[in-house]
Amino acid sequence: MLAAAFVRAGLEDIETRTPIGTARYASVDALVEIEVKGTPLADRLSAEVVERILAECRQILDEYATASGTLELPIRAVLIAGRKA
Repeated sequence: MLAAAFVRAGLEDIETRTPIGTARYASVDALVEIEVKGTPLADRLSAEVVERILAECRQILDEYATASGTLELPIRAVLIAGRKA
């Protein structure tokens, strides 16, 4: 469907790929620091809300923690390339 939008936009020779990689973080806490506290909404979140997010992330993401405590999350990207018709 996304490739069809590129064709409608006048591109041709559309190629798509969806590689799977690994996102690595020093810890779950580091992930929350980057992804939650680093957003424009961070100023609107109370310390209690951030702590709840952190607690839930620790629980949910535990399966991706390594023995050393780092976090390795599978991540998929959608890459689309084309050229002007």
